[in-house]
Amino acid sequence: MINLWVHLMTWVVLIIVASLAVFTSNKRVSVVSMMIARLDYIVAIVTGIGLFHYAYQSNPILTIVKVILAILLIGIVEMSFAKKKRQ
Repeated sequence: MINLWVHLMTWVVLIIVASLAVFTSNKRVSVVSMMIARLDYIVAIVTGIGLFHYAYQSNPILTIVKVILAILLIGIVEMSFAKKKRQ
């Protein structure tokens, strides 16, 4: 059960920190936020792998959709970071 809460809170922190990194004009805050977001990816992936078995048993289609959406979100955030870094 704690794995689920860690996973959910990691995604909430990830969204907040990624938004801060993309929308702030302060370069130092942006770089620190990007690093925290990347650390959150690792935690979210590890806890997600731990939850995958239980979720797949109860609803396999929704589990696969969530995995695909999570990978897409991480990709979109990284593309936003790259765009921010280039400008």
